Amino acid sequence: MILHRTMGALLLSVALLGLAGCESAKDKAARHLASALELIDKGDADRALVEFRNVFQLDPENVEARARFAAFLRDRGDLPGAYAQFQAVIDREPQNEEALRGAAEVAAKMGNWPEAGRQASALLALTPGDGAIQAIKLASDYAAAATAGDAKGRDAAEAEAKRQLVARPDDLYLRRVVIDARAQNRDFKGALTALDVALQIFPEEVSLYTVRVSLMAALEDKAGVEATLIDMDKRFADPGAGATLLRWYVSNNEMDKAEAWLRAKAEAPGNAGLEARVQLILFLKQARSPDAALAEIEAALKLAPEAPDPAAPDTSVTQAKLRVLGASILFDAGRRDEGIAAMKAILDGAPPSDEMRLTKVTLARMYLTVGDLVQSRALTEEVLKEEPGNIEAAKLKSGWLIDEDKTDDAVATLRAALEQAPGDAQTMSLLAEAYGRAGSRDLQADMLSQAVEASGKAPGESLRYASFLATDQKYLPAEAVLVNALRLAPDNLEILAALGDIYLRLKDWPRAEGVANRLEEIGSPEARAIADRLRPIILSERDNVGAAVDYLRGLAQGSGDLRNQVALISAYLSDGKQIEARALAADILAKAPDDLNARYIMASVQGATGEGKAAIETFRALVTEEPKAVQLWIALIRQSAQENGQPSIPPLVDEALTHLPDMPDLLLMKANILEGAQDIEGAIAIYEKLYAADSGNLAVANNLASLLSSYRTDKESLDRAWTVARRLNGTDIPALADTYGWLAHLRGQTTEALPYLELAAKGLAQDPMVQFHYAEALKAAGKGEEAKLHYGRVLELVPPEDSRAFAVTARKELGQ
Repeated sequence: MILHRTMGALLLSVALLGLAGCESAKDKAARHLASALELIDKGDADRALVEFRNVFQLDPENVEARARFAAFLRDRGDLPGAYAQFQAVIDREPQNEEALRGAAEVAAKMGNWPEAGRQASALLALTPGDGAIQAIKLASDYAAAATAGDAKGRDAAEAEAKRQLVARPDDLYLRRVVIDARAQNRDFKGALTALDVALQIFPEEVSLYTVRVSLMAALEDKAGVEATLIDMDKRFADPGAGATLLRWYVSNNEMDKAEAWLRAKAEAPGNAGLEARVQLILFLKQARSPDAALAEIEAALKLAPEAPDPAAPDTSVTQAKLRVLGASILFDAGRRDEGIAAMKAILDGAPPSDEMRLTKVTLARMYLTVGDLVQSRALTEEVLKEEPGNIEAAKLKSGWLIDEDKTDDAVATLRAALEQAPGDAQTMSLLAEAYGRAGSRDLQADMLSQAVEASGKAPGESLRYASFLATDQKYLPAEAVLVNALRLAPDNLEILAALGDIYLRLKDWPRAEGVANRLEEIGSPEARAIADRLRPIILSERDNVGAAVDYLRGLAQGSGDLRNQVALISAYLSDGKQIEARALAADILAKAPDDLNARYIMASVQGATGEGKAAIETFRALVTEEPKAVQLWIALIRQSAQENGQPSIPPLVDEALTHLPDMPDLLLMKANILEGAQDIEGAIAIYEKLYAADSGNLAVANNLASLLSSYRTDKESLDRAWTVARRLNGTDIPALADTYGWLAHLRGQTTEALPYLELAAKGLAQDPMVQFHYAEALKAAGKGEEAKLHYGRVLELVPPEDSRAFAVTARKELGQ
């Protein structure tokens, strides 16, 4: 009997194991979801994140889990991740009101107004009377009007916001429409009054304080800016407010005040004081000297713990971290070997730890700077093997993934990093770069915008976003981004230069003049150089070339600076004053007859004024003396082509390449020569070499993708071309539009391709290949008669004996 009872127990055990083994994937997913929710309740967000990922591995269609995950990410501050999850719910259940609401709210919070408006419209179709969503839709309409420079649309949206505020006085988005509309109309005092009302309702809304800083700066209320930033630093845990205050002190040249503020913060006990001391060290390195920063490190070493205190988990500053900082300062000061050696000494024999991983990442960055990619990657991978979620290592790795066009991997890596540090502006900027490389321009724009906000409108992030907007000819939004950044850094030359360029493109001469005036007030040599570049353009574009020449003449005579003299020569030539140009070049040469630059200037003027043979002789003498100067070779090649025709180019390019075999400009010329000679594979090989050296070069990427797609038909080559060309999405440059459109057509996306190919065909009317691409797409779209016109255009542009495949096809299509 005992045997029977034991056997019964054994059978029962086996049966239970069998039942467990039969648990479905959905059941397992439900257990992981329950565990995730329990961990959230306990405040263990990191482990909850792992459990959510387990859910989706088992049951990717679990709508409830995605909705919960979206809310979790939103509460954690990962707004892009939250939006993606809300959208995933909507994709599965288009009328899910909570998901539509969540998506609209998150998009609005991110400032992605087109998406916020789209989601709000979808929800309002289901619940027309939802006041909160009506406010988001109104804010979206206002943003669209502001972006388009539609003053009437802005004013109408403001009036509607005021009307809705009667019923919804505590709606943040309605308040922000009113505030921004007044600011756009340059009623800064009125905007500030409206903002103060909003702050009484939302005293902890950080975005309102950021707007307050901008308004104070617009009113030139420096005390108000300082007070608001100090209040933000005390009120919010976000270190970005303190960083913005520090940048503001520096931009206003209040170095002593900045140092005093940092030293006061460094007096705080424990880790908080040490973190402030690290900021002080970085400030001293930048504003004072590397030696001052190193001296401060020595003082800090006496206060910092040797290792993290297990009883104080927030300990982030230790002696090891300070030594790493010291090594970095040595490296950045040009003492690179010392810096690398110091880093190696810190790592020598040290066991794995957070500190040592930070050290390895820092050393990896040093190796990357000196061009040792193998060591850099090895250290980065070593860190990620020890700690897969290490954010700084993830950023480094994402950089080379983007360079290798592995954008899906880069996005996944950066998204995971952003989940851990939702407010990291650098991660957002890298993610924007990855999206751009993948051709996702909407996502790129969204992430660039978020990086600006996360950085507190820092110059770097603002310049990147403004450049992106300007590329899309969105000059007014670009201006707004730059103006907001300039208010916090009024002497930043890069911002002023970019703003000046925006005003030149807008032909807003008074404001361009204002930028030039501000640069002259700053008065540094760099500032004056930018102003001197802007003023002649402003004068000449106002159809006053004579005034522009007079201005440059004054500069050249007043300063004696060679750059100003060259600018004056260029102005003389543009104005048809060849005698004056030659005279000034001769004067420069007479003062320094053996100077390479003076001889180069004279040769350039000779070439521009009909003395081509003399110019060639001078350029030939110069390259003989300086065979490694690529600019001289290019000048010689161009002048020879002008004087002796295209056949003179190939031997000169080959000669130049014997001295400069890896020079990109010369290799581009060589590739162009090979393409013209129908050595397509030779040209592709050069473009592959150039692309491997710099995959971010847009011209190289375009040319490589164009040749691959135009002359090869195998799937591997076409897939490679698409990977390279995806970034061209949205372009309005004819050559780039042809490449992107042709590849889109080859991938079966002819409807998307046609606008690009039409643009290219109009812009490159003399290029037979471009006309052929458009004809092929028109034929595929069922527009046969229109296609024949462009096949005919192809044959007009090629000789009758042309045997290239596209020419043969064009003849067949026309029955020839």
